[in-house]
Amino acid sequence: GAAAMGKLLGLSIRYFPNAWPANVGPHLPDDAVARLEPPELGTNPFFQGILRQVDRAAELTGSAEGYLHWQGVLNSAYRLRGETIFTDLIEDPARAHRVFEVVTATMIAGARALYAHQRRRGFEVRFLSIANCMLNMIGPAQYREHLLRYDLELRDAFEVFGIHNCAWSIDPHMDAYAGIRDLAYIDMGLESDLRRARQLFPRARRNLLYTPMDLKNKPWADVRADLDRIAAELGPCDLGLPDIAAAIPAPRVLAVLEYCRDLSAR
Repeated sequence: GAAAMGKLLGLSIRYFPNAWPANVGPHLPDDAVARLEPPELGTNPFFQGILRQVDRAAELTGSAEGYLHWQGVLNSAYRLRGETIFTDLIEDPARAHRVFEVVTATMIAGARALYAHQRRRGFEVRFLSIANCMLNMIGPAQYREHLLRYDLELRDAFEVFGIHNCAWSIDPHMDAYAGIRDLAYIDMGLESDLRRARQLFPRARRNLLYTPMDLKNKPWADVRADLDRIAAELGPCDLGLPDIAAAIPAPRVLAVLEYCRDLSAR
């Protein structure tokens, strides 16, 4: 799940029967940040356990196909420092950047090592997709000054690169994203300027993440109007329906899928 990076950097993982795994453990104190270093993956028990799982999957299924969730720089920094990472950006940017540097180096080294292991098993992975779920917690100027450099470093480390943003508006950060070379994937929420996103990312695979709240609570006429707008303003694109829970009626989900098929055939 989303907790592998935190575990690699010293946190524990708690598992749940009906939710994503979560990192648990005390946040990194101020005086420990200077001592923070990327893990030695060759001897890290958790990472070596992942490689053994790859081997076992290949033995059982004949394929090493699979993907680890590498998160994003701010996401993982928040897991390590908690909300203090945001005050660090204002009060002690050098401390924040030390965390960002270690997270970025760990992501690159970990992904490359995992991909090399999968390649030896006959499965090729050439991309990195990062999760900028928490980027809406900072402004566009802060992103440009403090975090864009790390996303650019991650982009340059892999052949294909994409950015996940959850279902929030990407408008504040859209211009900065547009400067990332050959962005291959980007997703966003309904409140984004969809026409501008299509204009700025003409070659990217675009994905609109439709919230489960809208899917469940909006009248069908409003859902259909949203789908018409998404197709007209962002299409051709994907429609993502994340976090569908048991409380969302199956007929509503099936109706959306059927309407999307009709839109795609037009």
